[in-house]
Amino acid sequence: MTMTTALDPAPPSRLAMGSRASGVLCLADDYGDDNKGCCGRCLVGIQSMLCTKKPTFRSNVILQFCISFVTLLIGVSLFIISKSNVGQDQYHGAPVDALAEIPMMMMTPEETRAYWLSLRSEILTAIQPFVAADGDHTTNNNSNVAAVGSILLLQPGAPMWQALQWMALNDPLRPLPINDPQVLQRFTLATLYYEWSGTRWVLQRSDGWLHSIYLYSSSSSSSSSINNNNNNNNNNNNNSQTNETLLPVPVQECDWHGIQCDEEMRVISLDLNGEDSGIHLVGTIPFMIAQLKYLQQLHLTGHSLKGTFPKGLAQLQALTSLDLSFNRFTTMDYYMIGRLALLQYLDLSDNQLRDNLTQGDLQQLVHLRDLDVSANKGLHGDPFAMFLDWPNITHFNIGGTSCTGSLPDQLGELTYLEDIVAGFASFGGTIPTSIASCTNLKTFNMGGPDNGSAGLVGTIPTEIGKLVNLEFLSLSANRLNSTLPTEMGLLTNLLVFGAQFNIGLHGTIPTELGFLSNSLISLYLQSTSLGGRLPTEFEKFTTLQTLNIVGTQIDGNISDAFCAVKSLRDVRASCLPETCSCCMCGSG
Repeated sequence: MTMTTALDPAPPSRLAMGSRASGVLCLADDYGDDNKGCCGRCLVGIQSMLCTKKPTFRSNVILQFCISFVTLLIGVSLFIISKSNVGQDQYHGAPVDALAEIPMMMMTPEETRAYWLSLRSEILTAIQPFVAADGDHTTNNNSNVAAVGSILLLQPGAPMWQALQWMALNDPLRPLPINDPQVLQRFTLATLYYEWSGTRWVLQRSDGWLHSIYLYSSSSSSSSSINNNNNNNNNNNNNSQTNETLLPVPVQECDWHGIQCDEEMRVISLDLNGEDSGIHLVGTIPFMIAQLKYLQQLHLTGHSLKGTFPKGLAQLQALTSLDLSFNRFTTMDYYMIGRLALLQYLDLSDNQLRDNLTQGDLQQLVHLRDLDVSANKGLHGDPFAMFLDWPNITHFNIGGTSCTGSLPDQLGELTYLEDIVAGFASFGGTIPTSIASCTNLKTFNMGGPDNGSAGLVGTIPTEIGKLVNLEFLSLSANRLNSTLPTEMGLLTNLLVFGAQFNIGLHGTIPTELGFLSNSLISLYLQSTSLGGRLPTEFEKFTTLQTLNIVGTQIDGNISDAFCAVKSLRDVRASCLPETCSCCMCGSG
């Protein structure tokens, strides 16, 4: 039997598409001589009995018998379900007597065909500008754009095709008014579901996402997550005599797992965390996501997404937070991301990016507060050059990349800064004295690359003592030629300080570091040129757990009074066991 994927007013021989119930949807103009053609198979599933030509008398009898039989089965099933107790309601936590699928609104074959065609027309019109904008389908010919859109929408098995089929045949809210914005919103989310292998997600029924299962509970609680339809109201009335309540699984997309909407039922947040049990996204970010034009948060962290950033996403002008961390992206369109004018939070860390981040890419993100592109070893460029374009920047992380550049002299203008992390990147330059104005700074991690090919030069400025909120300070593996300023004793909130692997770091450990006796936990000074004795003030420490001075010129005779500090866990020094009772002598 000939099968075709297009469902068009033109008279095809037979038109077949997938159906959840029976595996086949028939919209045929003929039956076949043996009455076992397209519509014969339709009788396998009641939801897919859609035949466009008037059936014969024999077919009418069979159809009426099937409908009556299935109706009887549903009634008997509901009666049996109401008398049994099979578990707990995972959505509301109440005892569940059963699960039963409520039939959708019945539509005639003609109505379904008309609805399908209307949906297709509306969606094709809506996606045309996004197809034209998408990098994979760029074209200046409107007819070509429409053709590409038709292919994407009508290709059997494709995500958009599956989404269209679901909306036309299995959506519990069908039929929706074609001009209702919910149509495109719902279609977009269904497309994402199929694009990201949603059929493999292990979801609870309460998570929604294309489910239409109702839960019967003997409790008196009720769900307010959706507007109950007539079936819901009727069943609630029937169950009132036995104190049973019909608890619907979310069918409104605003109640699906990971989705938040505003008061007008418009999606404003899509947050699918890979740590959530049973959810793992595979595939790419389709251009259709740009239809969610009111989206403010897009968080898809911890999955196997790949590809690139669709150009159409620049139309998400309401987006303030984008998190695509811990995926498999190898490239991004940073210029397109830079057009998201309201973006405040951008996290692309722990991917496989191999791009060059140039100054003009993200320069327009004047509201940016958080930038994290760390753990992308192949990422190059100079993000420091854009520092001053982000007056509200609070958290900045390029650690574990190959990014270059240096801290700007005007760093002090960024008074909101709390974290600068560039450890193991390929930066250079000096620590500007204007850093004294960054009084909100809590983390300053400028640990250089392992190979010593780059890193900070010059001295540690005395102005660093004004960073009174600093908790983590790492200047390791640089090329500093400096002493430790006594002003570091003013950093009374400092927890960790590391300046190891700076052969140019010389002088002695200032006694003022003893002022940190109630805060400092770890001190790493190994492989430097520091000398002298360990200050006696260190004997007053109450919080210090780790001290490493191996490979220095510091006298290895460490007092028993220091070793008596109760908080100590790991002390390493260039010494002999008889000169330090608590040390791992000579260990790096």
